[in-house]
Amino acid sequence: LLSVPGGVVVCDQSNSKLRFVRIASGSADGASKTLVAPQNVDMPAGVALGTDGSYFFTDLGNQQVKRWDAKTGVSVVAGHKSPQEARTQEGKGVMATMRAPYGIAADGG
Repeated sequence: LLSVPGGVVVCDQSNSKLRFVRIASGSADGASKTLVAPQNVDMPAGVALGTDGSYFFTDLGNQQVKRWDAKTGVSVVAGHKSPQEARTQEGKGVMATMRAPYGIAADGG
């Protein structure tokens, strides 16, 4: 759950979606928008706000960290879909090996 202007961003694990829920007059009014659909995520777990307004989120099912931007959509920032794959050396970025990435935080950098 991430508080953002006008609402909150929710990791809906059961439905494999990243959602924006609008908050009006201090309470949720039920209006929600799917930001990331199941074809691009499998069990989102954590979400953080990037300095550019994008959202970084963890994808448990795919063992990845991803970024969502309103203009460009979803991209993989770190991790690959085969963490079980034997590796002789740890990779960086999309070649990094992750096992169940859950929480995430972003800083000004």
